[in-house]
Amino acid sequence: MLLSVVIHLQAERDAAPLPRGRAVHAWFLQQVAQRDPALASFLHEGDGNVRPFTVSDVRWQWDTFSSKGLPILAGKRYGIRITSIMPELSHLLIQDLMPHLPPRLDLAGASFRVVEAIDRGEKHPWAGRATFQSLWRQAASSAATHFELVFGSPTTFRSQGVFVPVPWPRLVFHGLIKKWNLFAEMPLPQDVLDVLASSLAIRGYALQATGIPLDRHGQVKTPAFWGRCSYAVVSKDRPMQRLARALAAFALFAGVGRETSRGFGQCRMEMSDSKQ
Repeated sequence: MLLSVVIHLQAERDAAPLPRGRAVHAWFLQQVAQRDPALASFLHEGDGNVRPFTVSDVRWQWDTFSSKGLPILAGKRYGIRITSIMPELSHLLIQDLMPHLPPRLDLAGASFRVVEAIDRGEKHPWAGRATFQSLWRQAASSAATHFELVFGSPTTFRSQGVFVPVPWPRLVFHGLIKKWNLFAEMPLPQDVLDVLASSLAIRGYALQATGIPLDRHGQVKTPAFWGRCSYAVVSKDRPMQRLARALAAFALFAGVGRETSRGFGQCRMEMSDSKQ
């Protein structure tokens, strides 16, 4: 099961506009550890740079980002998002964590009342449930040859020893393929990235440059971006078109780029049902 859960919160008092991705990460691992210590240890250690989950920062609007920080105002609605691409973790979230959320959360000096948890796409565009098989079937049912990725939080990639704040197809889909192959029952061929990258082209974008603090003290800013980017599948090969659509849909659950387990690389696809 692939899972994306949006948890709505209401601020109990005013708080400073601090980045809280690390606090959400810590809270989430604490919740998992209370229920399954071995799983929490695995999530903390991960597999190299790959994590089978993502968490968001505290959000107000989901498709936009402000580099000035988000002020927390008493009584106002906010939210956080948790995703999973690992069956054991998804099962724990659905069966235990979501039905038994604590009544309130404290995140880096901000106090919130928990309102509700949503995991259905028809109720929230950043929520949803799927399987690898259902993503593959949905990709086969569409004839669209272009799609848009919405980068709802700062996103960056690392290539050849430097950070790259541009959503080039190879960089976006390299991570998606890697995560797909680690957790899907049907792994993709090892050489598929080269073929897929040459089958995609950027057709338009509305991106904003920003910087994100990847160091623990938040003082070193790494170049990043957020916004929207449209891709065209220029290949006439139908299996390659299908693969591009499936992986783009997978981004909702897997995240894109670096540090997706700390609030960065939040991503979802928007796609037309017809060729354009």
